[in-house]
Amino acid sequence: MLLCQTTNVLFPCVGLLLSGCLLFKDVSEQDTHTTQSDTSQPSGTGADTGGETGTPWVDNDNDGYSKDDGDCDDSDPNISPTAADIVGDGVDQNCDGVDGTDGDGDGEPSEASGGGDCDDTDASAITAAGQSEACAVLSCLSLLQSGEADADGQYWINPSGAASFEVYCDMTTSGGGWTLIESYDIELRDIYKKAPFHMVDLPRNQDAPGWDDYRLEYLRIHSLFTLSTQAHARCHRDFGSSASDYFFGAISLLTTDHQGTWSDSNDQNPYGIDSLVRGHASSDHDFLWINGGKDLWHPVVEASLTGIPDATGSEDNFGYGNGLNTEHLCHRSEGEIVWMVR
Repeated sequence: MLLCQTTNVLFPCVGLLLSGCLLFKDVSEQDTHTTQSDTSQPSGTGADTGGETGTPWVDNDNDGYSKDDGDCDDSDPNISPTAADIVGDGVDQNCDGVDGTDGDGDGEPSEASGGGDCDDTDASAITAAGQSEACAVLSCLSLLQSGEADADGQYWINPSGAASFEVYCDMTTSGGGWTLIESYDIELRDIYKKAPFHMVDLPRNQDAPGWDDYRLEYLRIHSLFTLSTQAHARCHRDFGSSASDYFFGAISLLTTDHQGTWSDSNDQNPYGIDSLVRGHASSDHDFLWINGGKDLWHPVVEASLTGIPDATGSEDNFGYGNGLNTEHLCHRSEGEIVWMVR
């Protein structure tokens, strides 16, 4: 209670103060604030001493917050509970215990403040980019280029901006950033043989990325095609195990019909084809490329018409149309038919 004194009489102050009235604090009352004479919180202890007076309800740096309000350094007006906190400078400007802004209290600063938490409203959300649906990235390549991930594995992407989904990203083969769109065992060839990516919707276990029977739906593949410039096929989930059978080329080889397109190895190679079939290089042979058309062929290299040695009749590589060759790893049980885009 505040008391007024006029002459020698003390009485409670009510309403407007009288002219010449001196104010006193009634020290007989309980006060939740610590006064300078209270030695239970001595000045000079902790990050914020409340300034020279030692009174924690005093705003010594005039930033609108005292120690009792959560100001962890009341000698610096740039530090307060509402200050902008930039991660990495070693200073906790907003007094939340983290160098950066940690809105959900999970210990990871938000992306906006320079940290790695892409959803700073949910403490239970996985914070790293690509590691949860809420933290989906544009593509495997964009994630790799951001520097936030460089290991092969499953990540969440959202290439269309409409819906996120989980995919396998190859972050190491030929520069990395490849997204798996299909992988299956040769035993399932009749399911996949008439399913060009740009014409047939054939989702297979698309929400559980795998190697034995997997393919994304048309809409997901199409959204990736719009971002991609290259296609890649191989005959094993591990590129190192498919050293004699692989394919790289322009994305247009998958997005348009090709009924007899040659790699033109001795001239301009307009589709940028770099391939080995059973160890035989596209630089030594004109590879015949087939995709789609009226027969809806899955994309393949037709070996029997290209002069590749030891080709079987109608041998189709990196897929199946009519002919197999067990010397081609894609056509053996220990291999897979794997397609990726970047």
